[in-house]
Amino acid sequence: MKKTLKIAAGILVVLALAFFLLELSLDKMVLKGVNAAGPAALGVPVALEDADISLVRGKASLKNLHIGNPEGYKTDGLFDLGSISVDVDNSTLLSDTIVVREIAIEGLALTFEKGLLDNNLNALIEQLSAGQEEAAGKEAEAKEEKTGKEKKPAKKVVIEKLSISGSKMNFSITGAAALTGGGAI
Repeated sequence: MKKTLKIAAGILVVLALAFFLLELSLDKMVLKGVNAAGPAALGVPVALEDADISLVRGKASLKNLHIGNPEGYKTDGLFDLGSISVDVDNSTLLSDTIVVREIAIEGLALTFEKGLLDNNLNALIEQLSAGQEEAAGKEAEAKEEKTGKEKKPAKKVVIEKLSISGSKMNFSITGAAALTGGGAI
């Protein structure tokens, strides 16, 4: 009996230590993950300056996210975000309804660049779609296998406060070089 208690206590200590280490390093892991995997996943430059994530407090924030343009477009980037912060009520995570206390978005800037035949947003979507055609086929096979199983009801999400401030949209026509003498509008 004492041996079982010691083993259980040891497992609890190891789990607590692992959770503590995860809590301390999660923001660094997200920051490195976005900066390393973002460009590979999207096929465009991606940079994130800072991430602050706390599972215990139920809060997460990202600062200065930049998503560049696909090849062939001249503006600085497609998407810039000054900051986003999310505050979740942790006590609702295991319930049927998840409560998000607040989502605050600041400094959102979207740049839509229209070329002669296409635009930067469509070009990025097409890049992403090309890689997902294979995944869609695998998902269809997996859905066919799961049709016999019971489906759980989907969780609901309630957002108590959403604030968006300091946002702007830029529009650039670079495909009109013949009309403008080589410049962009």
